[in-house]
Amino acid sequence: MKVRRFLVSNSSSSSFILFLDKVPRSVEEVGEMLGMDLDGHLWYYTTAVSVRRIAERVLDDLRTTEEATLEDVTERLYEDALAGDGIDMPKHIAAIRKRLEEAESKARITEDWEHLHEVRREYTEALAAHLLEKYAGKHVYILEYSDNCMDYEAAMEHGDIFRSVPHVYVNHH
Repeated sequence: MKVRRFLVSNSSSSSFILFLDKVPRSVEEVGEMLGMDLDGHLWYYTTAVSVRRIAERVLDDLRTTEEATLEDVTERLYEDALAGDGIDMPKHIAAIRKRLEEAESKARITEDWEHLHEVRREYTEALAAHLLEKYAGKHVYILEYSDNCMDYEAAMEHGDIFRSVPHVYVNHH
């Protein structure tokens, strides 16, 4: 059992698996992709966060991140095995997800973690393959934001900035 002997924060991080028609080359193109006015603000609780600043950060992250592979997407989905809410998935993947939910409930009682991990791996591999097939020809990037740094990063993680972009949200809480 792990015992923490230091301050534990309530911070979180989330990944966004993005499926882009084209990779933006300017802040203006990022603003267009996000469907946001660069001169506007995104309100996160009581803080107004500059959309331009968000777009600059997204552009910088896209420039410094390599396109994701099937393995990258699978591994990121594995971190939040129930990622994929709202995705229209084929019946065979939905059936695996149902088995995963059952395995999670059962593992809490029986502690059969090995079976849980096997089903989790099966689900995330099938879901990743489905997503890359569904978005074939798109540029796939995985960006991660954390709310433990600054208000604008909290807004990036929780402010639904990618609502205009096909994406999958992966929660690391």
